[in-house]
Amino acid sequence: MSFHDHFSGHADIYAAARPDYPQELFAFLASLVSNTDLAWDCAAGNGQAARGLMDYFDNVLMSDGSAEQILQGKDIGKGRNVNAAVMLAESLAIKSESVDIAVVAQALHWFNLNQFFKELDRVLRSGGVFAAWSYGLHAIDEECDAIVNALYEGIVGDYWPPERRLVEAGYKDIVFPFSMVEVPAFKLEKQWSIEQVLGYLNSWSAVQRYIAKNGTNPIAMIEPELKSAFGVSGTRTISWPLTLIVRVKD
Repeated sequence: MSFHDHFSGHADIYAAARPDYPQELFAFLASLVSNTDLAWDCAAGNGQAARGLMDYFDNVLMSDGSAEQILQGKDIGKGRNVNAAVMLAESLAIKSESVDIAVVAQALHWFNLNQFFKELDRVLRSGGVFAAWSYGLHAIDEECDAIVNALYEGIVGDYWPPERRLVEAGYKDIVFPFSMVEVPAFKLEKQWSIEQVLGYLNSWSAVQRYIAKNGTNPIAMIEPELKSAFGVSGTRTISWPLTLIVRVKD
């Protein structure tokens, strides 16, 4: 089975540029489970979620269909019970009813959902928790946001895979299995320099697809204006809207 691989070609850029997640999120998720033996970070990429899970669970498995992505996270939890495996979300080498919590961070929209949910039901224990989250377009201030939106919608708009629309809709169009859990609101915020913002923009799959087709980097079209609006010294607060879906298997 193949998978939608939009990141292997720039796995190093992705690993360096993507934000990690608030520790409060993982504390909340851990509070929902009665067993803490095994947490599974599915489509882990370079392991942003695995880093948060390993403080609350005895064992963490991070898996991804991309060997290049997994390689970027090979040193996560060195000396601790973190294991990595290359495997697809829809075809798992995981023992049935062995997982206490399964998380999918910023990746569910790439899956064959029918196949994934079947495998999820197989590997998750009774009473186990499934959590999926995603984040949309970030915000800085009105001027910076207008410049970035021109990149997002206008310059690279045609280069986004269609699955990106599921993120924009906050996963509202997905029918999830299991029983719903009410969740609090979490903030995804970072203090970033302009260089970090530009690095993040370069990690967008649409930007990389634009580069591959045209041989030029579309960031160059907005970089001078964005730097001027942002201010080249110091850091600014960057915030992303975070969508969190949590379900518990009865």
